[in-house]
Amino acid sequence: MNNGLIAIMDYEEAYTVKLADFFRAKSGINYDVYVFTNIHSFLEFNKNNFTDILIISEIYGDYIADFINVGQIYILSEGSINISLADFSCIYKYQSAENIIREIMTGYCALNIPPSRISLKAADAVIRSIYSPVKRCGKTTFALVLGCLLAKNESSLFISLEEYSYISLYTEASYSDDLSDLLYFYGQSPYNLDKKLLSMSHSLHQLDFIPPMRFSLDLKYLSGEDWAKFIHDIISIGKYKNIILDISDCIIDIFKLLSISDIIYFPVLDDDISKGKIDRFKETVRHMKLDSILNNLKEIKLPLPDMLSGDNMFTGLLYGSYGSWVSKLINEYGK
Repeated sequence: MNNGLIAIMDYEEAYTVKLADFFRAKSGINYDVYVFTNIHSFLEFNKNNFTDILIISEIYGDYIADFINVGQIYILSEGSINISLADFSCIYKYQSAENIIREIMTGYCALNIPPSRISLKAADAVIRSIYSPVKRCGKTTFALVLGCLLAKNESSLFISLEEYSYISLYTEASYSDDLSDLLYFYGQSPYNLDKKLLSMSHSLHQLDFIPPMRFSLDLKYLSGEDWAKFIHDIISIGKYKNIILDISDCIIDIFKLLSISDIIYFPVLDDDISKGKIDRFKETVRHMKLDSILNNLKEIKLPLPDMLSGDNMFTGLLYGSYGSWVSKLINEYGK
C-alpha cells in the first residue's frame, strides 16, 4: 500500500525545508514529504506522482489549473489572499509549524478520505498507566513529568482519563477540541484517526497530549474494550513509543485498561485509610484473577513537588529535584 504524499512548494528554501522537517518529525504515519522551490520541477513531478496534500505559496496560484494529480490544496498566505484563490483553504504562512499542521489535518480529515492511501500498520509501544485508589496523591503531576522526560528520547503521548482534569494549570492554554471530539470522530471514521490525532494534539516539553474532556460523560459510558481498542489503534499509527494514561475511577472498567498496560505506576500513601483502599484494590484484582495487573504494579511514594509560580512552574518540576527522582524511577523500572 502506498504511503501518503505531501508536497510543500514555496520560494523560500529555508522556510520550506524547515516546515518539511517538522512534518516528518511530527507525523510519524508514513507520509513522504517532498520539497519544491521551483514550480516547473513540481509540474514535472506532478505528471507521474499523486500528491495527497499540496501546501503551496500564493505566488504560484496561477499554476494551480495545470495540476493533474493533486488531492487537497492549501495556500500559504502572507496576508490578504487573491480573490482567484478564495475557493482553496488558506493558511497564514508565518505561524508556528505545529499550528500549520493542525489546520491542514483538521481540514484533511474532514474529507473522510478512504483508507486506501494511508494505512495503519503493525507497531508497538509501551503503555504506561498511572492509577491509584488513593485520592490527592499527586498522580497527574507525576504522569505529566514522566511523559515529558520520556519524550526527550522517544515520541510519547499523554491521555488524561481524569473526570475533572486540570492540565491547563501546567500548559497555560485553552483548547477548542478535546478527547470527546477525538472519540466522536474515531467512531465515525476510525481509519482517519491518524490525521485527526495530528489536528488535535498539542505539546508540552515535547510530550504530545490530547486536551482532556471538559465534560466527562463519555469517560463513564465507554466500555473497557472500547478504550482498549482506541489505545491500540493509536499505537497502530506507528507514531508513539510511549502511551501515558492517567486513569481515574470514573472509567467503567479500569481493569481492562490496566490489563493492557505494560507498567502501572501506583502511587501510595502511608495513612490508614489509604492503606485500606490499596488492600481492598489488591483483593479485588486477586478475586478477578488478574495476575498480570499485580505483576506490572509498581508501588511508588511520590515526593512533594517543588511548586513554583508563573511560567517556571512546570519547568521547575521537570528539571528540579522532582524530575530527577522521576528520571531515576524510569531507569529503575526500565521498559
